Amino acid sequence: MKRTRIVISLTLTFLILCVCYFVSPFFFHKCQYSTFEICSICAEAKHLTEYYMPLTHFEIYQREDLGKPQLCEVIYKYNLVGKHQHVWQLCYAHSPEILCALGTGQNAASGASNSNVAMFIEMLTIYHGKATAQHYVKNILSEGSYGRYIQGVVRESRSVYNTHSKAQFERFWKEIKPDLDKIEKQTSVFSDSLQ
Repeated sequence: MKRTRIVISLTLTFLILCVCYFVSPFFFHKCQYSTFEICSICAEAKHLTEYYMPLTHFEIYQREDLGKPQLCEVIYKYNLVGKHQHVWQLCYAHSPEILCALGTGQNAASGASNSNVAMFIEMLTIYHGKATAQHYVKNILSEGSYGRYIQGVVRESRSVYNTHSKAQFERFWKEIKPDLDKIEKQTSVFSDSLQ
């Protein structure tokens, strides 16, 4: 009698654990909040996921992953920023209540993860110095849409500077510098009018 109860309770426990194991990914997916943010100074990326008890707002577990997009690697490689506290911009967030929230950092994240933009900043650092590169990094990572614009300009002309030669880059620079200046003026006028 006692032995039968033990076997039945162990069997039920095992079945419950099996059901929880197979159902939990679907169940806990509904109980998580995720954000993706980017630092507006160094382009480092942070993905944060918080898991909650079902039907409550009690946090069970939090996971934070830091990553370095291609632009961030160039920034650190050439020491374009010093020691700093990260200033996080929200790129996007989602939870069961919010399907997708887009933040001001989505344009910066787009520019930071683009290999052409990273190569452009690297070559700009090599051929025109840190100060010029820092200026464009700051603009790419700003809250405005400059990062998206510069990404578009660089993407259109990427074949011009893939050779890594100074002459090729200088031709490319002459070609896009007026566009970048024009875009910078337009975005600064637009951001000034919002304030």
